Amino acid sequence: MTPSSNATKLGARHGDVVRVVGLALAEASDLLDDDASALRLTTRGRADVVVRFVRGLADATRGASAIRHDADTIPRVWLAYQKGGSTRAGDEHALHRDTLHRWLGEHDLRIATLVSLSAAWTAARVRPR
Repeated sequence: MTPSSNATKLGARHGDVVRVVGLALAEASDLLDDDASALRLTTRGRADVVVRFVRGLADATRGASAIRHDADTIPRVWLAYQKGGSTRAGDEHALHRDTLHRWLGEHDLRIATLVSLSAAWTAARVRPR
């Protein structure tokens, strides 16, 4: 993994188990792992890092209890959301930094860090308040 790789940005180390939610493992591998053998991607079970891909506030809300549980028990939990949500001005259901910040506050969580994963995805590290 290189210093600027997405895995490094997310705090994943060589050999870490990364639980991926909301995106096919093949797509997640292309996005997260520049060294195919560096990370062990899974869709369930114990993990060192969790990356949950959400496409809107409704999607985040459906996973709220799991997000909260993960944030309480796993040190590196990320919500990845599609860029461009802020371009839908006035759409209270659009997902972008401001609406995510508000939504997390309602669930006693906070954004610790934001990173760009690609031209299409941003990830927010989620921590308990």
